[in-house]
Amino acid sequence: MDPDMVLSSNLDLDVTMALSGSTGHPDCMFLVRAQSSDTSIAPEHLRISAWDVMETMCCFPGQLFANLDKFSSLKELSVGLDGIPDVLLIIPGDFPDLHHMEKLSIQTSTESDLSKLVKLIQNSPNLQVFYLKCDFFSNCESLMTVLASCKKLREIEFSGRCFEAMPFVTILPNFVALKILKLGRQQFPDKETSEEFAQALGSLRNLEELLLPTGDGIHHVAKLIVQQCLQLRCLRVLAFKETLDDDSVMEIAKGATSGGFQKLENLDLSLNHKITEEGYRHFFQSLDNLPNLQMLNISRHLPESIQVQATTVKALGQCVSRLPSLTILQMFSWLLDEEDMKVINAVKERHPQSRRLTVFWKWIVPFSPVIQK
Repeated sequence: MDPDMVLSSNLDLDVTMALSGSTGHPDCMFLVRAQSSDTSIAPEHLRISAWDVMETMCCFPGQLFANLDKFSSLKELSVGLDGIPDVLLIIPGDFPDLHHMEKLSIQTSTESDLSKLVKLIQNSPNLQVFYLKCDFFSNCESLMTVLASCKKLREIEFSGRCFEAMPFVTILPNFVALKILKLGRQQFPDKETSEEFAQALGSLRNLEELLLPTGDGIHHVAKLIVQQCLQLRCLRVLAFKETLDDDSVMEIAKGATSGGFQKLENLDLSLNHKITEEGYRHFFQSLDNLPNLQMLNISRHLPESIQVQATTVKALGQCVSRLPSLTILQMFSWLLDEEDMKVINAVKERHPQSRRLTVFWKWIVPFSPVIQK
C-alpha cells in the first residue's frame, strides 16, 4: 500500500513522529510534512491542532482518519491510496466536523458507497474546492444535492470514466460563486442533457476557467455553448476539445470579433478533427479582438495530421499578427513545409511578443521515423 495523502496551507517542517501520544497506537508511525499558518509558534512547539497542511505516508491510514478531529485547523485533505480500490471504505462513518476545510480531493477506483463522502462534505461548511476522480459511480443524486448546499464552492473537477451528467446539470445553476469548472474528461452523449448544460453555463457569471466535456450531445449544442460562454465576462481559460466543426468554431471567432472573450488568456481547441482545412482558414481569417490571449492550441492527433495550403498558412499568420499578447501557439500534427515556416517566422519577427512567441508543431519521438512512400 502506497498512500498519497495531503492534508493542506505557510511554515514548512519535516519530522517523523508517532501518534502514540494522541491516538494510543504507538506502532502507527508516519512521515509528515506540516505547515502552520501561525508563524509565531516555534517549530519545536508545534502542536497537531495548529497544522493546516499535512502530507503523510502512513501504514495505517484508517487510524489517521479516525483521529482527524485532532487537526482542528485542517484546510486541505487529498486522498488517493494505491492498493485500496475503494478509499471511502476507510473513512469513518462519524466523520468529525471540519469547519476550516477548504479543499477536498478524493481518488477512488471502484464503485463506492457515497454516504460517507456526503457526510464528509456536510461536515465541511467552508468547502471551496472539490475534486473527485473515480471510475464508477451510480446513484450520485445525494452527492450532487450536498454539493449544491456548498455556497462557497469556487472550484469543481470531476474526472474518471463514469459520470452521471443530468444530476450535475440540474444543480449547476446553484454554483453562483464558481470560478473553475473542469469537466474535460467527461462525456455528455445525449442532446437534451447537453442543451440543459449549455443553458446553465450562462448563469455562472464568475466563471474564469472552463474545461468542457466531450460527447455527441456537446457536439450538437456546441454553437449554443459558445453563445452562453459569451456571457461569462470573467472567462480566462476555455478548453473546447473534440466536439467542434467548421460552423461551431466560427461561432467562437464571431463572438470574439463582436467583443466577447475580452479577458480570455488560454484557448484550447485541440483534437477537433471535425474541423476541415477550409474551416480553419475561415476561422483564422475571422478571429480578432482577443487582446489578452496568450495561448492558442489547435493541435491534432498524429493520425489526423493536416497538410494545409499556402492560403491557410497565410491566414494563420495574419491571425497571429492580430493577437498582440500571444506567446504560445501549439499546432502539433500540422504538416508545414519550408515555405510555410518562412511565413510564420516572418510574422514572429514583427509580432509584439517576438522574443517570447513560440510555435510548437514538430512531434519529438524517441526514435528515428521510418518514412514509407
